[in-house]
Amino acid sequence: MMLALLAGRKTQTRRTNLEKNYGAAGDHLWVQEAYKITGWSGSADGDGRCGLIGYYVADTMPFDIRLTKAETVKFLKRNRQIGKYPGRFMYRSLSRITLEIIATRTEPLMDISEEDAWQEGVGAADYNCGRIGFISIWESIHGPGDFTENPTVRVIQFKRISEIEANAEVLAAPATTQTDTPDAKS
Repeated sequence: MMLALLAGRKTQTRRTNLEKNYGAAGDHLWVQEAYKITGWSGSADGDGRCGLIGYYVADTMPFDIRLTKAETVKFLKRNRQIGKYPGRFMYRSLSRITLEIIATRTEPLMDISEEDAWQEGVGAADYNCGRIGFISIWESIHGPGDFTENPTVRVIQFKRISEIEANAEVLAAPATTQTDTPDAKS
């Protein structure tokens, strides 16, 4: 689903954990995705920050970034620095996508409309029917039969904000801030 998000096809996500606060309209979420670190360097100017090079797994887009001081401390405590990591271990400085929540609602999963299924990022090249595609993807993540159990889900509608806005937010945010985000799961 990362590719759908990057292409602008994914503008909704559904979550089964209703107790978790995913935010409200106007809130910003940063997307965590799988990445691979292929190299790193210590601080060249003595500011206590290290640089990372690597790529995002979804589309192999390369990155060359500098971590914040707090992120550098965490990075240096890792047992291994070079390698592939799932999104849940992503540093905020590595996130390339920031979303703005437009609206949230709660509904039974089976109430998903055809339009909503397409907004979940279902690819037209893969499926003729958005709902059938959504069901297939949902059950590949949550297990066979989960869709027909019809759990109540939180629907989060969002839009991507510009990289300029996102970068300004990163610079203004405390280094240790992390927000759970809609990821590539659904």
